[in-house]
Amino acid sequence: WSMAWQAIIAARLGLADQFEERIKEFKELFLLPTGVSSHNRRGENNEIFQIEALLGAAAALNEALIQTSGGIVYLFPAVPKERSASFKSLRIIGGFCVSAKKEKNTVKDVEVFSHYGGRIKLANPWKEKEITIFSKSGQSKIKADVIEFDTASNEKYTLKRI
Repeated sequence: WSMAWQAIIAARLGLADQFEERIKEFKELFLLPTGVSSHNRRGENNEIFQIEALLGAAAALNEALIQTSGGIVYLFPAVPKERSASFKSLRIIGGFCVSAKKEKNTVKDVEVFSHYGGRIKLANPWKEKEITIFSKSGQSKIKADVIEFDTASNEKYTLKRI
């Protein structure tokens, strides 16, 4: 379980390479061929099933893909720049589900579904570029380091770089 915790800490600190190393070590040393994790190193006698480490590794992966800190949502904070990654409908604080896709150094797609309505703050994944927010009620343009907007209950918002 400590390997998963190390991965979570690395992800929270934005240390993408260390996050990736810890997850790789966890997989190589403690993940059994059945897909469950072991308390003992893989290959030792009397391997003992342990769910905490597996759940910790899943939490670490989520932390690498999306984080909320200080009320601001960050996309791919601990995914190595050269890696592509995507996720669909990860739940975050505030009743939002976020989906996003990153191809190497560039975030391509971002969708936010608001279950209850409310304000969301998202670190602009395109840095200083202007973005357009599309929803069923129209579209708006924002250029800021932190994209902040109000949402309606049960509505989807698509963010695109201009």
